[in-house]
Amino acid sequence: MLGAEVQGVDLRRPLAPETVAEVRAGLNRHKVLFFRDQDISHDDHVRFGRYFGNLEGRPVTATVPGYPEILHIRRRTA
Repeated sequence: MLGAEVQGVDLRRPLAPETVAEVRAGLNRHKVLFFRDQDISHDDHVRFGRYFGNLEGRPVTATVPGYPEILHIRRRTA
């Protein structure tokens, strides 16, 4: 099955190693995970990403100011 929703995980807080292992296992199994209604900061986003390895920026791609690890994606309006 492609995609799964994760509940009961607050991405604003550091995660226990057991939780990271469960999230990683879910990602490996489902390829896409949804964390609904998570109002996380850029720092939270970077911390969560680092659970999965080193992060790197892209010098030719727009990033969030001050956070070269976060790709700036926005919807194009007509």
